[in-house]
Amino acid sequence: MDENEDGIFNTNEDYVDSFLNNPAPSGGSAGNVNGGYDASGDGIYNGPCSELINTSCPATELQSTTVWDSVIISLSSATVQFCDEGNLPPVGTDIDLDPNFNTGGIIFCDENGNSLPVNTRINFEVTDIGIIGNTSYTIGGDTTEPSAPYSVRLVPQGAANTTASFTISVEVPNTSVQFFTWPVDENP
Repeated sequence: MDENEDGIFNTNEDYVDSFLNNPAPSGGSAGNVNGGYDASGDGIYNGPCSELINTSCPATELQSTTVWDSVIISLSSATVQFCDEGNLPPVGTDIDLDPNFNTGGIIFCDENGNSLPVNTRINFEVTDIGIIGNTSYTIGGDTTEPSAPYSVRLVPQGAANTTASFTISVEVPNTSVQFFTWPVDENP
C-alpha cells in the first residue's frame, strides 16, 4: 500500500505476503512466504490461476488471492493557514499599492496541509480602495488538496488615505471566522 501517497512503497507501509503457493504450483517457482516485503517482482501479474477465468488452470493451482482497495479520507481541521501567500506580504504588513497590484495565487489549507472543510467561505474585503475579481468563494467537497489558487486585484482610488485596508475572512462552518488583515498604502 502507498499510504503516504508518494508513489512508491516505503518500508513502513503495509503489504500482504500473498504468494501462498508454497511449495510451488506445477511449473512455477516456489513462494517464500517469509513475512517480509520482497521487492524483486517482475512487474507483471503472475499470481494464482483461477478455473473461473481460465478453464485450463490445473486444479492444484491456488484458487484465491488477496484483493483490496484504498480510499483517502481527509478530516480537515478548522485551523486556517496559508500554504502560499501569493503576492501578499506577511499578515499585518503594509501593502504598497500600485495600479496593477494583484494578490497572486493565494492557497489556503488547514494545519495539516489539507483542504479546508467543506462549505468554508472565503471572502475578500477592502475599505477605501477598489477591488476587482471574485470576492467570495465556497470550498467544495471533491478534493483533499489545499484550496486554491485565489486572486483579486486591488485598485487605488487616488486619495491620500491612510485608513485603507484589505481583509480576507475565512468562515469555517460551525466553528469560527478567522480574519487576515493588511493596511494598504495607496501612495507608496
